[in-house]
Amino acid sequence: MLSNCSQDDSSLIETVAEYNPAQHPGIQLAFRTHVKNFYDEANLRDENPDNIIGQTIESLKMIFDVDLDEQYCGYAYGFDNPFSDPFVVISTRPECWGERNEAERELLVFHELGHAILTRYHDNSQLPSGHKKSIMVSDNTLFTIYADNETDKRNYYLDELFDPNTPEPEW
Repeated sequence: MLSNCSQDDSSLIETVAEYNPAQHPGIQLAFRTHVKNFYDEANLRDENPDNIIGQTIESLKMIFDVDLDEQYCGYAYGFDNPFSDPFVVISTRPECWGERNEAERELLVFHELGHAILTRYHDNSQLPSGHKKSIMVSDNTLFTIYADNETDKRNYYLDELFDPNTPEPEW
């Protein structure tokens, strides 16, 4: 006997657990949307095997710090220590957060999460075009890597953040 299967195909597609920033009180409210976007960007690129990023976010602490050394706008602790939970601090100085637009804030948060979650180190190398190769730079040129309206640049830099072997762009 043959039967016609009318099961909804969408239920057959493997899904990634939805990240809910409200479930993580260790992440201050100002950062939660950026952390969710980081998680979503990893999933878009299939760079979140076994939800390892979601599991790491579970233990992430991310706060503002009024006393962060003036040479830093952000700092990640514990990313090179497998026995320490990831911990990120962002300076409250206006030039680090308050005077920054959303793209610049995203760059700062993603840079620090690159350290804390992806265990990326600084990379000051340049592309043949003279642009920085990565958002993992060690200076404040970070804030000029891409702007709100530079979708191609943003896509390249996020691809490279999650996969350092990303081919160089042609721009």
